[in-house]
Amino acid sequence: MCSLIESFHSIYYEPDSLNRKALGKAVSEVSQNLMTSAPKDISASGCDNIDVTYDNLIRDPKGTVKSIYAKFNWSFTPVYDSILDAFIKADCKKRENQKNAKTEKSENLHDYSPENYGLTPQELSQGVYADYIKLHNLSPPKNSKA
Repeated sequence: MCSLIESFHSIYYEPDSLNRKALGKAVSEVSQNLMTSAPKDISASGCDNIDVTYDNLIRDPKGTVKSIYAKFNWSFTPVYDSILDAFIKADCKKRENQKNAKTEKSENLHDYSPENYGLTPQELSQGVYADYIKLHNLSPPKNSKA
């Protein structure tokens, strides 16, 4: 989330005006509040929902989409299956091209390092974060500077 907000910030403001540590602290506070309140609010709403984690979407995009369709009893047709395969293939190629272009310039495609925002993997593995990691069977954050 920090990286996403930083990207938006760079569009509208001078990049040097961003305080990454303040951003990290603010996003961490908002995230903790959301992880605590959102499940309760969703449950109280009575609305059908499904949890989709970024890790699962990246690891298995087609399986994740199929699980969404199954949850809501939507028809996953052979036509849509072909469309989804074509999209995933094109997106993988696009991302690989972007990655290769950035690598040639010695830049990362995208950097999710918590340390860039004054956060540590330890902080992001405790409290409500630990509960979220366990609930969704995720890997805890790693120290990217090691």
